[in-house]
Amino acid sequence: MVTLSWYLDYEGMHVPLANTSVLVNSIYYYFYSGTVTGENCVGFPGQTLVFEVGSNSPGGMIWGGGNGGSTITIPGGLSLPPVAPQLISPTDAAIDQANSLTLCWSSVPDAMQYHMQLATDSLFTVNLHDFPAVSDTAKSITALQTNTTYFWRVRAINAGGASAWSSIWTFTTIINVPAMIDLVSPSNAAVITTDSLRFVWRQGSVTNNRFWFELAFNSQMTDAIVDTNLAANDTIKVVLQLIDKKTYWWRVRAKNKAGWGPFGQTRQFSIDIPTSVVDNENIVSNFQLHQNYPNPFNPATTIEFGVKEACQVVLKVYDVTGQEVTTLVDAKHAPGLYQINFDARTFPSGIYFYKIQMNGFQAVKKMVLVE
Repeated sequence: MVTLSWYLDYEGMHVPLANTSVLVNSIYYYFYSGTVTGENCVGFPGQTLVFEVGSNSPGGMIWGGGNGGSTITIPGGLSLPPVAPQLISPTDAAIDQANSLTLCWSSVPDAMQYHMQLATDSLFTVNLHDFPAVSDTAKSITALQTNTTYFWRVRAINAGGASAWSSIWTFTTIINVPAMIDLVSPSNAAVITTDSLRFVWRQGSVTNNRFWFELAFNSQMTDAIVDTNLAANDTIKVVLQLIDKKTYWWRVRAKNKAGWGPFGQTRQFSIDIPTSVVDNENIVSNFQLHQNYPNPFNPATTIEFGVKEACQVVLKVYDVTGQEVTTLVDAKHAPGLYQINFDARTFPSGIYFYKIQMNGFQAVKKMVLVE
């Protein structure tokens, strides 16, 4: 790059030229902006440029000296600054980017290295990451802040200087993985008197989009029953056919765009299904299912049934849609009158039906769980 400078000398003073022009290799460059003291001209190392300076007068263009112009030779080895690179990835305004990523831009001819800047403001003054001598067209960045918008730009450098900065692009990093999930019910060390159970937990952050539920026979959670497809608004899991006189452990964790979060508390509960015999000395004349009491109830009620002769007895509870919610009895019984307690503290209020089947006999009764 060569700078040509000129002035109009009038009675020993440098007077601004109203209209000026420059002739470089037979091409005139005109300027109409008042005082002109120079213009950058492009040439190659070792090339000779011819230039002449003149002024516009009423009689026409008057060229200084009338000597056909002056010459200047560009010094050998002089280079031009490179053009600005183009940003490639991540794309502008990209979201959900990892906390460690690689920024890429286009290669620029004759560039010897690149200067890359990254910051959390567009003026590149806040949390500035400055890399003045990058030899490649990519730069890996680690340990970025989560859920943060970053601004970045690049310029190319060679012996002739630095290019203009590229356009400024932004990207936003991913949020943190979810925090531990709070369990609601059943409570820790609870004793459950039915073979089905409703597990409840809190949703946590609104950014959670899935839950992972585990149920096992030991606190190490080996050979666990696992469900990883519970939706963001599905904070309830119903498990049927739990084994009587067994102890269980359960836990939950959440997932968002950043991945799975840690498990929180692991809770324990045990299954103990009581069936009391009211009277098995007097002969029951027929199979019976009595109305539960109290009814309506909260949180527990008693159901009584009579067995005429030894047989398998199945007693189940259904919600108002006909969906089975728990099995209260599924065992062989001798003749007699029996009672069983139904603890519904983990169930929502509403209308339920209980149905008994034994030796060809079946009956259905309605009960109401109130808040």
